[in-house]
Amino acid sequence: QGETSLACINYIAPSSKRYESNTDVFHLASVDKIKLIKSQIIDDIIRPLNNPDLLRDLIVNGDVIVSHLEQSLEPNELEQMLINSLPAYTVVPVSQAVFEAYKEIKDELGPDQDDSIAQQI
Repeated sequence: QGETSLACINYIAPSSKRYESNTDVFHLASVDKIKLIKSQIIDDIIRPLNNPDLLRDLIVNGDVIVSHLEQSLEPNELEQMLINSLPAYTVVPVSQAVFEAYKEIKDELGPDQDDSIAQQI
């Protein structure tokens, strides 16, 4: 699972770098335009991916991905954009995979940590 997540980060981070050359454009763009551009970038990344486990890893590890993007997105913002970009036929298998991953994480944690994790989910 870790290798898959790293591959996703390596795929996303260089993709975002190609947009950094247009930083002057971003300074002139409205907040709505920047959101649209971010959404289009996520759509470009998600479109060719058909594996529910890979898509699950992107969603579950959104915080790790964001840390490699120099804080251009918040983890919750990335997760929401990823979910909104999922093709309709992948929503059910990906959501099942995500909930299973969260269940596994919760089962691995002690009872003291369960409440804080449950609130995040």
